Amino acid sequence: MNEAQRQVYDAVCARGYRVGWTPDAFIGRQVLKAHEELAEAAACLRTAVQHTVVNGFVEESQRIGQHARALFNSRAALKWLTLTDEQREHLKAELADVAVTLFCAAEELGFDVVQGAVAKATADIERGVT
Repeated sequence: MNEAQRQVYDAVCARGYRVGWTPDAFIGRQVLKAHEELAEAAACLRTAVQHTVVNGFVEESQRIGQHARALFNSRAALKWLTLTDEQREHLKAELADVAVTLFCAAEELGFDVVQGAVAKATADIERGVT
């Protein structure tokens, strides 16, 4: 595996977010957390673009992000999640697709998103589970 990816994972585990979750439930929670974070990123478009459709999308994205956060924080929602081998393979492909979009946006921003993720995850360890 990629060293930076492992550093981020280890930092998230050190923070306490892996405790008490099956591997599949942990994966599901990360997908939900990604929704929440993408909704926050989409909010940056609200003031940058004055377009009804874009602003409507941002508002809907915010609602989905709130639902994702609630599910992420719910012990009952994903406790028994079990992924099939087919779902795991599909998820790998989709995660790569998401990474492509993040890498491209980061490149345009002149930002090393991989090192940014390592720095963020490492700095958050002392915060623990919130």
